[in-house]
Amino acid sequence: MNKEVISKRPLPLILLWIFILVNLLALKEVIELSDLSKVIEEKYLNYGIAIILILVAVDFIRRCKIKYKYFLIDNKLVIHKLKGKSHSVEEVVDFKDVHFLGKKCNYKNKVKARRTTNYLSHYCNTNRYLCVYKKDGGYKKFYFQPTKNFIKNIEC
Repeated sequence: MNKEVISKRPLPLILLWIFILVNLLALKEVIELSDLSKVIEEKYLNYGIAIILILVAVDFIRRCKIKYKYFLIDNKLVIHKLKGKSHSVEEVVDFKDVHFLGKKCNYKNKVKARRTTNYLSHYCNTNRYLCVYKKDGGYKKFYFQPTKNFIKNIEC
């Protein structure tokens, strides 16, 4: 049995939050300089920006609390989702059903999948792997971020 835990990294989310903040402030300036400033009062514009930033920050905090645990057990890849103290089994993939497992850039056969899921620590990572497998007469696929050690254990 082999396992590893992947958690969300807050830095990319913080950078994205700052990017959203800068764009909202630029939008506020554009609105104040345009004719829309006569229709929208500045205090309501400030309230709107504050509400949007708070909602985005709460969503980012919620995302940072999610962790994924990958297991290799008896020729099966098992993915658990850990959220606080609760956990759930997200995927159980038998390796005999796997159509493709590797880096996304190496995947040439574009199979139509019923569902695509992300089990990623953040979305800006180039080290994401794709797993396409057969289940119930169709294909499913998901992205995940194993370490090099975990990939070596899968290949063995």
